[in-house]
Amino acid sequence: MRYQFDPFEFVPDTLELFKNGQRLHLQRQPALVLRILLERPGALITRDRLREYIWGDDRHVDVDRSVAYCLRQIRVTLDDDPSAPRYVETLRGLGYRFVGSVQVEATEAIQAPARSLGGNSTVALGPAVDWRKGVLAVGSIAVAVAVAIGLTSPQRHDSVLARADAFITRGARGQVEDVKVALAVYNRVLADSPSSSLTMARALAGVATAESMLANHHRDLRAAQAALLKAIEAARLAPENPDVLTGYARSLHAAGRLEEAAQVYRSVLESDSDRTVLLTDWAAAEFQRGRFDTAVRLLTQQWNAGPPDADSADLLAVVLTQLGFDSSAHEWSQLARDLFPDNRRPGFLKALNAYRAGRLAEAEGIIEPLLAEPDPGARVVSLGALVGARRRGVNAVLPGLVTAAATLPHASNVRTLLADAYRATGRQEDERRERAQVLEICQRGVTLAPQSPLWARCLASQLVLADDVDAAVFWYDRAVDLGWRQLQSDRADGWLTLIIDDPRVTAIQGRMQRDLDQMRAAVIRAGLPKPLSPPASEGR
Repeated sequence: MRYQFDPFEFVPDTLELFKNGQRLHLQRQPALVLRILLERPGALITRDRLREYIWGDDRHVDVDRSVAYCLRQIRVTLDDDPSAPRYVETLRGLGYRFVGSVQVEATEAIQAPARSLGGNSTVALGPAVDWRKGVLAVGSIAVAVAVAIGLTSPQRHDSVLARADAFITRGARGQVEDVKVALAVYNRVLADSPSSSLTMARALAGVATAESMLANHHRDLRAAQAALLKAIEAARLAPENPDVLTGYARSLHAAGRLEEAAQVYRSVLESDSDRTVLLTDWAAAEFQRGRFDTAVRLLTQQWNAGPPDADSADLLAVVLTQLGFDSSAHEWSQLARDLFPDNRRPGFLKALNAYRAGRLAEAEGIIEPLLAEPDPGARVVSLGALVGARRRGVNAVLPGLVTAAATLPHASNVRTLLADAYRATGRQEDERRERAQVLEICQRGVTLAPQSPLWARCLASQLVLADDVDAAVFWYDRAVDLGWRQLQSDRADGWLTLIIDDPRVTAIQGRMQRDLDQMRAAVIRAGLPKPLSPPASEGR
């Protein structure tokens, strides 16, 4: 077999490259990269795929630099300008694809390996990637999906994507294993390199959504930013598809770009009013940017439109608590637990409420099964440490926090608790080191997500503990300017008590309280939502 493109000819079996009949010098690794690109012209080849194809399980290779070197050598040899590529195009944050016109000339040489995609069609894929490793690792629930993917053909991509979307829906209820299954499925569809740009966009948006959810689960903003790049590319491929735009909105949300996320949520719902589940996502973005009355309106609309949703009920309880409607909040929280006992997130919130009410034994009983899961996430680990420290002492939870901080290196809440534990046990040097790490995480947060009030407040809290009061007040004020309105949470946080007597802090909180009073009045005028029997529940 030979690949011909313009004046070039490439022999995949011998890795030889010719130009107008004259052999060109190209080292082995760049030639391998060129081979996989030519085997699938027009298809996205990810860096992970290149790593598996060329270096296998060798963990001593700097893959990013090695791939960059290979691409540079290919472009020099082909005289290809990366800013206006004729042959090799870079898809930022995603991978590469061959964009030139390729003709395949069959010879008596051994044909490149091919794998069946179902029916009579085959496509040359090069060495097989054992993508099932990531699926089977998440439990028996993945088996059915693995079987379905094994039978995948280009004609079945839509049904497979729909199945992956169902796993994402379950993952949104706190089942992180389902998110990992969905991610494996979306990546497998991408590996099939579907000819339809819409199918590729949907799969790419699915990858971005799953990776954003995992990034949020682990409190890893850098991973969320990387996922957003994939969502942007998906939206470029299919700018009007609601599935793709939904993934784009959720990726914006996870990356801290709350105002943009809210705008895209609104746009999707205007074009497809049946996607009522997005009302909860939109409400969460509005809540995080301090628009509590808007969040209540959206959540009430979602509940009235149906089907009943635990997340909307629980989020409504959280928003009503911040507005001071404690009795109504309790009713909504109880309703969520009664209607959806298997939803993991209400379990966490129930444990959190029990902890705040001083019912430590109850909180520990709820949180322990969540901590025993393979990937409990940053929120569960943090609450488990707080409960454990109150119940059994700091020394009892310190080893677990050290392990959690190593597993969740970007989770500022986990590492803050570790620093607190070091302080309580007199390990001052360890505390200083950990505080410095948390401060760096928060500084990175305000850099990567400059419009996020959560990261501005995170930085303010760490600056207080670093005795930089002026900078702390500045960032606390900045957080409020960006929409931070969770005054109830502030009053419960120990770091703020250190500067609560500062007149500047008093003024900031006074401004927050006035805004909260206005939103509270707006909710009362619209009618405080009542947790009546859920609509659209018949036949479910």
